[in-house]
Parts: sequence; structure tokens; C-alpha cells
Amino acid sequence: MTFHDYDYAEEDMDKQEQHEAKVADVLRPGPEDYLRRISRLVHNGRDLRAALQVLQEMKEEAVKPQQPHFRILIQACSKAGHTARAFELYNDFRARQLPRHVGIFADLFNCCALGPDPRLGLEKARALRKRLREDNFTPNKVVYHTMIKAFGRCGDLETAFELVDEMRAAGHQPDSQSMCHMLQGCISDQSCGFRHALLVWRRMRRRRIWPNLPAFNLMLRAAQGCGLGRCPY
Repeated sequence: MTFHDYDYAEEDMDKQEQHEAKVADVLRPGPEDYLRRISRLVHNGRDLRAALQVLQEMKEEAVKPQQPHFRILIQACSKAGHTARAFELYNDFRARQLPRHVGIFADLFNCCALGPDPRLGLEKARALRKRLREDNFTPNKVVYHTMIKAFGRCGDLETAFELVDEMRAAGHQPDSQSMCHMLQGCISDQSCGFRHALLVWRRMRRRRIWPNLPAFNLMLRAAQGCGLGRCPY
């Protein structure tokens, strides 16, 4: 028998074969294993960067991220105020056509409110609100509150007032928490925030919405740190 060198040539593993080999490996970590790692890094270690790297590792290992993976990471970005990164994750989440989650929308609007750049936050909040309308999505009361908080803190008080009326028309009665979110937006306007706060206060009292202790504190902050703006007379 004669042998040739090509009889013992190693197989040339292309990308497709490498992918199939990874998928066929039943002993590799699954989505639940990665979810536990992400949750541990976010809640116990408070290491958002490492948690985001785990998501990238999942993609490299051909493990498809699911809704809970994006939910935890977007919420963590929201608390840290990383607006741009949170919406990058949301775009990836939407591209994968995963089931919607109202908590993700609330976290995104909250991220717009807490981010360091009000212009970017307002831009993202407007785009997200428009997209929800196009998808015929009806927000619940929690999402409405975060929307009011986002537009108010980013300086668009007119839209914040509009959202209160929209929430009422959707069957969600504004309450003292709604008042607090509106007052937070008023405080963000240093020039005439106190005048806006008075308008919010009177409108809420006219609708028999009674303020709580945080609302009184926010009103005092508006009186102390904000002006009345230009008077009409």
C-alpha cells in the first residue's frame, strides 16, 4: 500500500463548520447559564462592562440572547444613565423580533431622564414615543410616568403636560406620583420653573389630586431654585 501526504491532511474548518460544531456541542453553556452570569455581575458585582461582555460572548458562542438578557442589561444601563448604550441594546433586541416587554420601555424612558445629555435623552425619548405609536402600543401607567419624567427632565414640559392628558384619556387616572414627575420636570427649568410648578399644582388640585410629602418637597425646591420667567404684564 502506498500513502500520500494528502491522505493525512487536516480538515479545513471554515466558519460554517465551526458554527455547526459549536451548535452541536451539548456541553457548552446555554442561555440560562449566561443569564445567571449576567444577573450576578449586574446585581452582585455591579460590573456592567463585564455583563455586556458576556452578551458579546454569547454571540461568539452562537447562543441566541433572549428577552431576559436584554431586560437586565437595559435596566442596568438605565440606572447608570448610559442612554446611547441602552438604545443600542434595544435596537438589537428589536432586530431579533423578541417579545415586547413593558419594563424595557419604562427603563428606556427612565434612561433618557437620568442620562447626562438632555439633548440626546430628548431625541431618544421622542423617537421611542413615535415608534410606540407606530406599533399601536398602549402604555400602562408606569410607562406613562417614566415618559412624563423623561420629557419633563429633558426640558420638553409641553409634551409632559400633553402626556398627562393622554394618560387620563387612556383610562389611567393621574395621582400624586404623576404630580411628582411633573414637578421634577419643572425644576429642570431654572428660569421659569416655579411658574410651571404653580401651573402643575393648580391643575392637579383642580382635578382633586392631592399632593404627598415628596410633592411638597419638590414644590419648595422649585420655589427656592427656580424663577417665574417673564411676566405677561
